[in-house]
Amino acid sequence: RKLMKLDYHIDITPASLGFEHTVSKPYAGLPFTVSSFGHYIANQSYYTKRFGMENYLLLYTLNGKGFLEYMDKKIVLGANQVVLIDCRHYQFYRTYGEEQWDFNWVHFNGAGVSSFFNLINENSVNVMTVRDHYQMNLFFNELAKMKLENELLIDVKFNSTINQMLTTLIENRINRDNLVKYTHHKNEIETVISFIEKNYSQKLSIDDMVSLIFISKYHFLRLFKVYSGVTPYEYLINKRVTVSKQLLKESNDSINEIAAKIGFGNATVYIKYFKRLTNLTPNQFRKFYIY
Repeated sequence: RKLMKLDYHIDITPASLGFEHTVSKPYAGLPFTVSSFGHYIANQSYYTKRFGMENYLLLYTLNGKGFLEYMDKKIVLGANQVVLIDCRHYQFYRTYGEEQWDFNWVHFNGAGVSSFFNLINENSVNVMTVRDHYQMNLFFNELAKMKLENELLIDVKFNSTINQMLTTLIENRINRDNLVKYTHHKNEIETVISFIEKNYSQKLSIDDMVSLIFISKYHFLRLFKVYSGVTPYEYLINKRVTVSKQLLKESNDSINEIAAKIGFGNATVYIKYFKRLTNLTPNQFRKFYIY
């Protein structure tokens, strides 16, 4: 068992709330399981210093400021900002300045967290300013309401709320990146996506895509990845594989015929990409997923 160390001083006002929760055994395998959460109005001497805790922590500042030391970075957390950290790593957070730090927090874990964590933090620590303050507060209010009312199937509903919260943060990050740097190229990227959707069965190159818009190839590749989350080629492959699934279900075409119809040069290449994306061969998919 890994060593866990904790040092803290919980200097909070009487208006603060904290809830502990233990997930029921039948629901322990859910993608998201909550262990504790709350709303703290922290005074100047509040702090927590810890490492080795087997869960994740989301901090959402409402008012005032907090200070976070994590992953060799020192960060001031301001109003309407969210940060998600992995508590296995050293973290130190406290009230920053003379004003009280008013924040919501939730500790959670589960099989689905690491993927969301990586998407939100992008291999670092990503402090996000939330645009929809009402919605973010609503998530925390839902957790508290369910706990106070002893909601039936509370672990399933906690799972759903955390899923929605993290999805909102990913959308917030992507929309923020696009808004700040790339909104003026939104139409060009959508033009290329539409072109791929209509011509996926043809032999397409990056030059074919770039010829549709007035952006350099290098800049286009960066823009497309930020806007869609994948490279143009990955988008094309994903589209072809998705179409092929329908053909595998609805037709008696051979694997070679399907490969030709969706734009792959031969069945070997098609099978390679299909298995990479689905962990199945086309024939295995056809056998087990026709319904």
